[in-house]
Amino acid sequence: MAKEAGLSAVVSQKTDFEGTPIWVYYGVPDSFKLGGIELRNVPVSWSSTESGEDVGTDGDGMIGTRVFHHPLTTFDYAGRRLILRRRTPETARKARAAAARAGAGPLPMWLARDHNVHSLGSVTGSGPRVVGVSPSTSPT
Repeated sequence: MAKEAGLSAVVSQKTDFEGTPIWVYYGVPDSFKLGGIELRNVPVSWSSTESGEDVGTDGDGMIGTRVFHHPLTTFDYAGRRLILRRRTPETARKARAAAARAGAGPLPMWLARDHNVHSLGSVTGSGPRVVGVSPSTSPT
């Protein structure tokens, strides 16, 4: 995927993934599109085995969660989608209206450090608390 996208590594490191030595590559493309939004100079990473084969994961690479600071970002766990919209008053109004129609409300999202996503949630009736959210985990 990285070759198809024309990516070049700025730096690489050898590490271990589930007991297998792999190479992880880091780069910065000039730009790429997520949906209809063009992003520029966003750090990305990808990996391969020592033989050059893809690592057996469900993903083709990663973008940094810092990307989520810029657009209006929605994690739709029930619909299994990540939704990025241009951050305007109109898109915010439409997102809130769609949430209300679905019987849901918007929740705050905090990004801590380099990749930790947090919001409000509860477990077994505990009431709202700050919880960690994994954007890479599919709902079950």
